[in-house]
Amino acid sequence: MTRKHGTRAGVLLVGALLFAVMTTTAAVAQSARPAAGEAVTPGLNGPEGELSFGLWYSEAEEFSATTGFTQHRIGGRDDSLAMGLSLSRYATSAHVTLTDPDFYESPYARVLSFAIRSYEPGATQAGDYTFTQAEALIGFSRALDPRRSIGFGAGFTRSTLDDRDSLPEFLAAYVESVGEEINDAFVYADYVWDARLSEGWQRRGPRVSLNTQLGRAGDTSYGLAYLRGEYRAPFGERFELRTHGAVGLGDTLSDGPFPVLRSFAAGGPGSVRGFAEGTLGPQSPVPGSSDVAYPGGQFSVLAGLEAATPLDREQKIFGMAYFDIGNVYETAADYDGGALRRSVGIGISWASPIGPLSLFVSEPIDPKDGDEVSRLQFGLGLRF
Repeated sequence: MTRKHGTRAGVLLVGALLFAVMTTTAAVAQSARPAAGEAVTPGLNGPEGELSFGLWYSEAEEFSATTGFTQHRIGGRDDSLAMGLSLSRYATSAHVTLTDPDFYESPYARVLSFAIRSYEPGATQAGDYTFTQAEALIGFSRALDPRRSIGFGAGFTRSTLDDRDSLPEFLAAYVESVGEEINDAFVYADYVWDARLSEGWQRRGPRVSLNTQLGRAGDTSYGLAYLRGEYRAPFGERFELRTHGAVGLGDTLSDGPFPVLRSFAAGGPGSVRGFAEGTLGPQSPVPGSSDVAYPGGQFSVLAGLEAATPLDREQKIFGMAYFDIGNVYETAADYDGGALRRSVGIGISWASPIGPLSLFVSEPIDPKDGDEVSRLQFGLGLRF
């Protein structure tokens, strides 16, 4: 959440807590809830279980290692049990998930999830504090028809801030108002309409998703909504065009401050490439240093246009050119079209044998003073 000027991007605490998993963009915090539109398939015709290990790299978290296993047909049923552990320089998390793909022989899939997480600033960040979280969630999802699906559920998150030294001003103000321990009970509902059709490697048509969440963090009730859409269309035989946009809105529904851990964030792959992950929007001073924190905001606007083409016969390597635009604002009333950040760039993605690899070279258009520019960004995933 904080970073030292002149150093490469480290973990951004708020962005990590939103999981977005950000990269997605700064969406409504999804936790481990089953996403509408994503089928839950426990591999009934596959192996009884799997064991996985992984090594991942992203600009925000740098390198992280993961391990986990999944066991199918628990107790002779079609339920599956998954456990996982993730370790990085800045964060540690563990989860247990129990999935029933046809809850009581119904068309609904049910997920029970339990997770613990710990985040702290790394060597490239200022401050000396730690966030820990424990979360429990129950979620359901089902397909309404081949194009439409829904998801809904409820959860509870307990967050604790270990204030050992210094905090960014916005976080210190929030802790002074609500305390170092925050209990957050929430319900959510998701909807997906996906009318995309495949035409060889190309796809044509729209996809729209809406994620909503109502919760109470401490003594403050809040609401979140995130609307995202895209349209894909072939352009000749060699290119696919994709236009996309997203709007996120959060607000309080009672007296009290908006929960900072539910803020939207933007910047980096998945939002506005060419800017360091999670660094767009408001900034907050860090007492006793020249560093700044990036608290995100309650209103997010993102959009873009992308053209992609396969570079190999197997259609596993794709080149692309893109235009991104967007920003995050403290509230919707603070929206200013002149503050939108823009960038253009080229990239390459490869579904390699060891995992996905992506590389982007971007040029921000008219960056402002204080912007954290990151012209070269890449991600690597290795699973074995």
